[in-house]
Amino acid sequence: MRRRHILRRGAAALAVGLTAGCAAKADGGKDTPTAAQRQTPVHGDLPALPVEERWAVAGRSIEDAASADVADADAFETAVADGGPAVEKLTKRGKKLELKATPSDAATRGVVTDVGHVAGAYAALVRSDDSFERVSVTLLDGSKRPFGSFQVVTAWAKRYVDGEWTATEYGEAVLGTLKTKS
Repeated sequence: MRRRHILRRGAAALAVGLTAGCAAKADGGKDTPTAAQRQTPVHGDLPALPVEERWAVAGRSIEDAASADVADADAFETAVADGGPAVEKLTKRGKKLELKATPSDAATRGVVTDVGHVAGAYAALVRSDDSFERVSVTLLDGSKRPFGSFQVVTAWAKRYVDGEWTATEYGEAVLGTLKTKS
């Protein structure tokens, strides 16, 4: 028993001795700054708190656009262009609408506001005419190249119009379909 005790202590001392040099700096003592130490402080660029979630931003835009009087697809196109993205082309394909639009000043407003605006205008259309299944939207950049897409489904718009969903819940469903290229 005593022999095992001596062997364990000897092994522990050997392990400590072997690893003692591992704690020394490999570069000879020079401190290398980490990525966080090299970054520029952003104390002046902090957003106002609390930060508004994108669902709430879309919800506000939905409420504004849903108040429009939209009786048909042509009026929908006008409602989208009025305060929302610039409509490049609206096409009817059976029971589906396809919209190509350029976001309005995305640098300051953000695409989320325009997505909400289209969803609100579509809800206004569904209030009058629910014969369409959905609107598929292609977002175009300044050079008219596609950079994103989203869809608004008629069933979601009906839930919003019927009061089953809030504007924020409706916006969350629509934003869930938003896809963009980097």
